[in-house]
Amino acid sequence: FNYKDGTKLTDDEVTGMLIAALFAGQHTSNITTTWTALFLLEDKRNHGGVHYENVIQELAALEASPGEFARGEGITSTVLSQEKNMYGAVKESIRMHPPLIMLMRRVMKDLTTVDGITIPKGHRVMVSNAVAQRSADVFDDPDTWNPARWTNFDITKLPKYSFIGFGAGLHTCMGEPFAFMQIRTILTVLFSMYEMELTTPFPEANYEAMVVPPKGPNMVKYKLRGKPISSLAVKKDTEKNAFVPEPIVIVDAPEGEDNEFTLEEIAKHNRKGDLWIIVKDRVFDVSNYLDVHQGGDNAILKWGGADATDAVAGPQHPTTVPTLLERYCIGKVKK
Repeated sequence: FNYKDGTKLTDDEVTGMLIAALFAGQHTSNITTTWTALFLLEDKRNHGGVHYENVIQELAALEASPGEFARGEGITSTVLSQEKNMYGAVKESIRMHPPLIMLMRRVMKDLTTVDGITIPKGHRVMVSNAVAQRSADVFDDPDTWNPARWTNFDITKLPKYSFIGFGAGLHTCMGEPFAFMQIRTILTVLFSMYEMELTTPFPEANYEAMVVPPKGPNMVKYKLRGKPISSLAVKKDTEKNAFVPEPIVIVDAPEGEDNEFTLEEIAKHNRKGDLWIIVKDRVFDVSNYLDVHQGGDNAILKWGGADATDAVAGPQHPTTVPTLLERYCIGKVKK
């Protein structure tokens, strides 16, 4: 790897990056898995269990062969992508208790804030996602764990950088998709294998630690499930007091899907207010999306009028991005 000026990473830099990657991907995921499990068990114990039951019913519906999830089998990327309620539970846990509560950046050139304050080049700035993600100006009832807020949510209704559990902009954590995959896999096995109950009070966060875990000890009573998780699936919605899982809504592409555009025509739409991109030979008008893109304007503008397939598939994006893009599709590339 070479920088733009031709310099290379030193051995110490490579070693430091590898240590940082191992640290970032192990402690943070462990702690988020713990918080999510505790929130689900607390929901079951003291808050009616709606979100807990959503997750259990989701797993029951997705398990194709009885008992396979408990054995750690059949948990494919396709299955994980359908775990909408589990995804919401994990994301809401990160909103409430991000494992790293400070994001720091070095100012590369003099920066003037919206309040007119100038931050000199070379200084460091930081933001606390633990505070920002509980802003009442952004989230309804921000101190309540509510995974349903992420079910079919419209990102355009959130101010830019509302959720920064993995950072934002060009430096968004590239491990975000892997973290969600890893955590959902672990929780899928645990909740499929065991019946669990939280027997100690719900914990406070331990802000004395660099990576913020729950204060312990947190005691969980558990036993092996007598039947596969799939046996718990509700068969009839008409049964008395039957649980009805929340529907998963697929966003339909807008009218105009059959329109065809030449590469020359697409290339003209490459600026703010008139911005098209190509993804897998389909054309998307993202002019109105630019202001809400969590990665900032430039990350999209540089692909204006061009093929952004590889960029959209990049590790900085969650698996929900393709679904989000559907609402902006206006046609396809003319062959």
